[in-house]
Amino acid sequence: FANSSNTVLAATPQDAGDSAALSTSTVDISPAKLALLKELCDLLAPGKNAEESLNVTFAQQEKQMTAIFNAMAGARVPAGASAEEVQKAKEVKEALISRQMKILKRTQQLFREKIDLNSLCNTIYVSIYNKHFDDKQLKDLITFYKSPTGTHFREVQTAIVDEAMAMTNRDIQSKIIAISKQVEAELRAEVTPAAPVTPPSADKVAPGQVKDKK
Repeated sequence: FANSSNTVLAATPQDAGDSAALSTSTVDISPAKLALLKELCDLLAPGKNAEESLNVTFAQQEKQMTAIFNAMAGARVPAGASAEEVQKAKEVKEALISRQMKILKRTQQLFREKIDLNSLCNTIYVSIYNKHFDDKQLKDLITFYKSPTGTHFREVQTAIVDEAMAMTNRDIQSKIIAISKQVEAELRAEVTPAAPVTPPSADKVAPGQVKDKK
């Protein structure tokens, strides 16, 4: 699903080596430039924005997961199913949703406990901004973000991202559900035995064919 957590997770160090590299990435930066980089990060608050977007993403994941499991469970109930079969499918669906929701909630909890997004994002963005901007460009950016227009942009940037995510997810959710149903139908077809083919009787004559006389 389209969401900002992909960006957040991609930015997370994969091991201790990556984390150490990030923590020492400011060694070769001059004190004057480092001060500019930190001022820009204070203005843009990438960690705060990441946390807010992540909260929105987690909420959307829960909503989408329920919708997808409902669609998949509905596809499993054959036409003309008995009331008992319908009830059984409902119980299976509810059990699946409950388990997946528990996994999702626990993952979210551990993510928040083990990852300091604010500190992590500030360290990452200092390194990235240092790579792409020189001292003059950093000063220009700081001047802009302190201006009325720049201040307004900082105030609404998280809302802009969240609205874009919500619109994207809303647009593709129906397509994701349709894809889930298609996959479910294909898997059912793989395990459903094909109807036996009855060979034509020797007494039957194909249209236009004359039966041999004995």
